[in-house]
Amino acid sequence: MPFDPAKKHLLESEEYRKILPVEPFIEVISGIEIRRDVAVDVGAGTGHFTIPLAGIFRKVYAIEISMEMAEYLHKKAHDMGVTNIGVIVTERPPELKADFVLFANVLHEMEKIEEYLEWASKISSVVAVIDWKEDAPFGPPVSERINEEKMVEMLGKWFDVERKDVYRYHYFLLGRRAEK
Repeated sequence: MPFDPAKKHLLESEEYRKILPVEPFIEVISGIEIRRDVAVDVGAGTGHFTIPLAGIFRKVYAIEISMEMAEYLHKKAHDMGVTNIGVIVTERPPELKADFVLFANVLHEMEKIEEYLEWASKISSVVAVIDWKEDAPFGPPVSERINEEKMVEMLGKWFDVERKDVYRYHYFLLGRRAEK
């Protein structure tokens, strides 16, 4: 079930920043050797990861299905003086080329998860998936969450998967496509 834009204040809260701090993510992504031209944040929401990604990539595309969330993110980035974010409102994977794709707290909301993962494998060689652990005491209903092992299996169809143990309530999977 898609995120309700009326609850966007939860994504902007200090509590959310404590539960899912951006710094460990940026540290991991900054430490891998990839081009830093284009990143894509699928289900970007309020820009929790989008805006920090804009600090390490030349261009970041924020993909959103909600016009309300997209407008909020666009205004927030503008107010912060961040000019290298493009916001795309779509329900389908856009035709882009990217160096990095992020799915943070969004795949559990999608119906066609594998379609998006396959799309990511075609446009980028590095993908990150961050989503709620099944035993987290808050977040989306447990019935909507995707088991970490199942996500590793799905992501593993297109990428070599590495687990990054940096969050208490979320799993963080880094997928790298083997260069041929």
